[in-house]
Amino acid sequence: MREVKLTEAEWFKGIEFLTRCGHITDDKRQELILLSDVLGLSMLTVAMNNDKPAGCTEATVFGPFHVEGAPHYELGDDVANGAKGTPCVVRGTVKGIGGEPIPGAYLDVWQSDDDGLYDVQHADLGHAQARGILKADAQGRYHFRSIVAVPYAIPHDGPVGAMLEATGRHPWRPAHLHFLVKAPGYETLITHVFRDHSDYLDSDAVFGVRQSLVCDWVQQADGTYLMEYDFVLSPRSEIRAMLFAFILIDKPGAVDLRLRVRPEHKIYLEEAADRIAVAGPLTHDDGITMLGSLLVIDFASRDQAHDWLANEPFMKAGLYASTTVHAFVNLWPQKAGFPPETKP
Repeated sequence: MREVKLTEAEWFKGIEFLTRCGHITDDKRQELILLSDVLGLSMLTVAMNNDKPAGCTEATVFGPFHVEGAPHYELGDDVANGAKGTPCVVRGTVKGIGGEPIPGAYLDVWQSDDDGLYDVQHADLGHAQARGILKADAQGRYHFRSIVAVPYAIPHDGPVGAMLEATGRHPWRPAHLHFLVKAPGYETLITHVFRDHSDYLDSDAVFGVRQSLVCDWVQQADGTYLMEYDFVLSPRSEIRAMLFAFILIDKPGAVDLRLRVRPEHKIYLEEAADRIAVAGPLTHDDGITMLGSLLVIDFASRDQAHDWLANEPFMKAGLYASTTVHAFVNLWPQKAGFPPETKP
């Protein structure tokens, strides 16, 4: 803002633009996602958050026309369900990076029809077309019938379209089929498969094209088409444990309660012994009088840390006047018994 010296009038225009985006958005049209897409923010976010091992299928933008609760189909079914277009068979395999098939992977697919419109853009259509959810077989294979993808213009009758026109840009996307592929133990993949030789491959309005996602849709002798594409999923990264520091301050005059519950407390700590980095009493400056406890323990999440504390025997007995839990980063090796006792 300082660099461009934004004026108040320009700021108000920006707010008006975003307000119009909000007003035109509903359960069938997401103008704000569309705005993010045409600005390149969606693709930039995808690129920054999908650093996958070599060989994995690249991700691309989600788009504004995914619908939750799409109908489920059996392998081989026609997901077009009456959508206008040239028939096409789509098939392939869902694999891991080692080439192993991923049995039972779910594929959520959606596309526009031959008029370049998604089913939700047809005001009088009462059922889903050209979208559905399928489950790969035991060998990770999938196949279904649909229609040939065609280029289409993104909705440009609203504020985003006005912005494109003002900046001299077209609203067209190359022909593509959307996929959302997921399986237990693997990262969910959101991507497209683009049709080779389609118009606008080099000028996609939402910057979503990746060369590895471009595929030849082969015309068959009967005039139908065949599209074959294998998806390679990235294994899900294991959740990295975090250290959490527990600063637990006793209530005044609770020494007897501490001593009475201490055996249960020790047993509870022993159950978590392999995850405890630091454990010991907090004392007053005399080094003797108990003030509370300091614990540093690793957990997969803050919720797990709080659940553990809620069941800690001292906590359940009402020993503590206050409890504080902080994420902790250990940058120095711990030394048991430090500092050393002073020798005479």
